[in-house]
Amino acid sequence: MNLMTKEIERQMPPIGSQQNVEDPLCRVKYYAPWKKFVWYGFEYDPEEQLFYGIDGLSGNLGYFELGELESIEGPDGEPIKRDLAFIPTPISQIQKACA
Repeated sequence: MNLMTKEIERQMPPIGSQQNVEDPLCRVKYYAPWKKFVWYGFEYDPEEQLFYGIDGLSGNLGYFELGELESIEGPDGEPIKRDLAFIPTPISQIQKACA
């Protein structure tokens, strides 16, 4: 499974563009099926392959790299996955669920 598609890339606002948006949408969710590790992206720099989003374990905002997600392997080499059923969700709702 591709963690990033051209369609998702087109939907992702550039990093820094959501600073004045009161409650921006998280547009993509990644997860480790073998643990409770989750990442939500709401801004993306395709050149750097860098997200700005939420670490679902802590609910903190920060940066994470697509390449880093692609390199993580769980038991038996299981990769990080993209939640195909994820519906874009406001940051406030994600952070509330992480609390």
